[in-house]
Amino acid sequence: MEIKSPRELGQLIRSYRVERRMTQEGLAAAVGASRKWVSEAEAGKPTAEIGRIFRALAVLGVTIGILQEAGKASSGGEHEEIPDVGEVLSAYRGKT
Repeated sequence: MEIKSPRELGQLIRSYRVERRMTQEGLAAAVGASRKWVSEAEAGKPTAEIGRIFRALAVLGVTIGILQEAGKASSGGEHEEIPDVGEVLSAYRGKT
């Protein structure tokens, strides 16, 4: 799924919250935010604090990946997955 706007990200959060039968109050408590913040984030408020957005996604079990276009010469809309920073660091630490 591609997320291209705060509204789409909010819809994603809401759909996962509802799927997990979690209330806005329950998600707010788990994230350390108010129910109003959850409501605004789900509505796509563009100034929602990014740290809380990531906490909400983590509580809901959602992982975000970033896709990068595979070169400007390519016009086919191909994307190349960028490695997860946590996995790269874990692999590096395992080698030392």
